[in-house]
Amino acid sequence: MVVSSASNHRNTQVIRKHNPGFFMKQVQKWEMPIISSLQREATCYWLAYNDDDFASITKLLPKYYYYDLNKHLLVIELLSDGENLFQYCLRIGACPVKLASQLAVALGTYHNQAGARMKQSSQTSSLTKTIPWILSIHQMPAAQATFNASSLELLAYIQSNNQFYYALDALQKRWRYDSFIHGDIKFDNFIIESQNDADGEFSFKIIDWELAGFGDAGWDLGSAFQAFITFPLISMQTISGQLPTNMQGLMQLSSREMRAAIREFWITYAGTLQINENALGEYLERSIKYGAARMMQLAFECMESLNGNEPSYHVDIIKAKAYCLAIVALDILQNPVNALQSLFSE
Repeated sequence: MVVSSASNHRNTQVIRKHNPGFFMKQVQKWEMPIISSLQREATCYWLAYNDDDFASITKLLPKYYYYDLNKHLLVIELLSDGENLFQYCLRIGACPVKLASQLAVALGTYHNQAGARMKQSSQTSSLTKTIPWILSIHQMPAAQATFNASSLELLAYIQSNNQFYYALDALQKRWRYDSFIHGDIKFDNFIIESQNDADGEFSFKIIDWELAGFGDAGWDLGSAFQAFITFPLISMQTISGQLPTNMQGLMQLSSREMRAAIREFWITYAGTLQINENALGEYLERSIKYGAARMMQLAFECMESLNGNEPSYHVDIIKAKAYCLAIVALDILQNPVNALQSLFSE
């Protein structure tokens, strides 16, 4: 059976009754940025299965079968029985501590090991990563933005506030190119395949490596923090009362189990690092600020999900969430120490 769908690409699932299936991804618009992103993902798959320098990500990826450079078509394993982490957490109400620990080990391992040799060579041009666009959103001319009307309103709100400008400008200047990173860490990109009844270990894959390359490992870490932090807000179906305006208020929406998972995630990840205490503190502070920037990016993603045909109550909910994310993000950028205290408090 062949099932097709479209997003930024033309996606096709080839489902076979007695054998593993295939997931095929092909560019839908033959535009250079879109082609380049798919080529970047295909490069990651090829390196994972052909270069020992990237062996640390091999087990994290679906199986790689083929990439057609002329047709811009990527063929990988179909994870037919998988469930993304957002759906999984929604179904059980939290992220298990054991799973949070495994996710941290996965990120820490490839941050420390993947591409170590290539990073020092002249070949890095194929995977060099630009600074995430959200870090320069304060400098983006509105006339050049390809956003919908709702996103343009959010852009105007952010650019009218000098506090956003100074915070993002300072954070942009701290960007490093120190590790191989995924670049788009979020719950949707973790696919949970199974859990071992004997030891509780989870089997999972990480998908969508289109933004992968050499960059700041703190971006992946901050993006993971953001995914944990915003899960209760994004999963809300209705809104009653006023939404949070700071990190402390946002964290109060999290369950005890989710807060325990966040703490375990950081403790495990920190254990993979080989840096002193001062450097660890700076890294954590920089990462939570990246998490705030990723929160702002999520706000735009919420706005971009609106196509103008939704009922008014749905639009109101989406906009309320988006502005909540932007306001809390500014609180984190301005008060990272308080944000970290809220993040790790019981």
